[in-house]
Amino acid sequence: MKKTKRPKTILTRTILTTSSLIKTTLLISITCILISRIAYSDTADMEDLEKQIKEAQQQYEALEALVHKNDKASKRALRKLNKLDLQIRGFFSIGVATTDGNAKLRKLNTLEEIGDEPNFQTDMITGLQFDATINHKTRYTHQLTTVGYDIDHTVKTEWAYFSYQFSADSALQAGRLRIPFYFLSESLDVGFTYPWARPPLEIYSIPLTGYEGANFSQNFTFQEGYGRASVFFGSGFTDVSALLNADLAFTDIKGISLDFSLHNWSFRASYITANGSFEGNVSCDVDSVNSAISAVITSGAPFDPKEIDCGGIDTFTVAFAEVDKSITSEELKVSHLYTPDDWTLKYIDLAVKYERGAMLLMAEYGESRVTQYFNPLGPAFSVLYGHRFGNWLPYIAFVKFETSDQTKNLVNEISNRVSLGFNNPNIGAIMRELLEDAGTIVTSRSYTLGINYWINENLRGKFEIAHYEDFKGTLGNFVSDPGSHNAVYSLVIDGVF
Repeated sequence: MKKTKRPKTILTRTILTTSSLIKTTLLISITCILISRIAYSDTADMEDLEKQIKEAQQQYEALEALVHKNDKASKRALRKLNKLDLQIRGFFSIGVATTDGNAKLRKLNTLEEIGDEPNFQTDMITGLQFDATINHKTRYTHQLTTVGYDIDHTVKTEWAYFSYQFSADSALQAGRLRIPFYFLSESLDVGFTYPWARPPLEIYSIPLTGYEGANFSQNFTFQEGYGRASVFFGSGFTDVSALLNADLAFTDIKGISLDFSLHNWSFRASYITANGSFEGNVSCDVDSVNSAISAVITSGAPFDPKEIDCGGIDTFTVAFAEVDKSITSEELKVSHLYTPDDWTLKYIDLAVKYERGAMLLMAEYGESRVTQYFNPLGPAFSVLYGHRFGNWLPYIAFVKFETSDQTKNLVNEISNRVSLGFNNPNIGAIMRELLEDAGTIVTSRSYTLGINYWINENLRGKFEIAHYEDFKGTLGNFVSDPGSHNAVYSLVIDGVF
């Protein structure tokens, strides 16, 4: 077969043309100098003129050699550039959301909350992804994003990793990666890939999404199905100021995930463990906490959070230390049950997807368990059913979650210790009420009606109404009292390019 020449790119033609232009310009310049010297040398000595001509010729030859050397280097660079396979892709989401009540709904670790005023920042995100093929075994991926709720519009690196292909079925990734907590982990920021305006907050709620480490994956086939098994390890760090005014560090992250597809079915399971710690990043007025706690202990006065000038993670630490001062029994001290600087996370996720023709069914179960720390994010379950009619996809979804028994038992144990330590059940009841009001125990149920419309192959419009209820006296995913029910209305446009 006759080999066809690869068409020169604009950059290639520009470099080659520039090289030729340099040669021509040098020759013309030297020729002009010689003509000028001859024209005005009627009184000069001819031998001196011949010497100048010879020197000019030597300068030209030296410059020509330099241009030739640079020309060879340029061609080598162009050959490497032509071999580099670089793909640039992007995505974005823009939207507006509002609630029908005064309570505000908070997304995962964002500084913006959805309230009764239209919010245009919460769902806004823009991203660019660069994929470069270094050779037939090695690739590099880099993804940059910026979000609307960041007032500085900081550009952050979500992905930055190398991939090495050992074989057609096995590969190693190393660098900054996504922790595969969820079914949608790899496409969490790309709203175009899923039907919701935003993934269920009850499941997609762990504030850390990325880590620095490595992931080894192995593809396999089984009868008529195919899948991928992955093992990964590393560490991660993030700022959770929106939730706790603290920095969150995950160390010794390790886990395994399994993806399997058979006909119209897709299955996924993952299990992850990690050691975690919080470190407060705001100042805390210890005296204000001590005064408020002392007032409750000595006189049974109601606790007023407005009197405390201490935000986030440090509040419990200072409060428990103050309570322990008045408990003489070492076995009843409450601070022993709470260690924000050293705890363990275990997370399990199970998901299934069925897609046949126009029908779509998705279900996911996630549960996180934390030792030595309050974990309001208990078992959560979501299911979505949709059916496509042309460019339209109406859907209905249901989500349910409730704080785990592990955290409920921790709250009960602290309350009981306070009651026994002070020999006063009322103070123990006050402590329990304070912990519940702080969001350590959460219950919620939601129903969502929505519709997608494919504007074109790159744009997808969404509108949904999510109705939240069954809080059982807790705040659910809201940051203030939602009452008996609340609804969130969302209009979003997602795009890819």
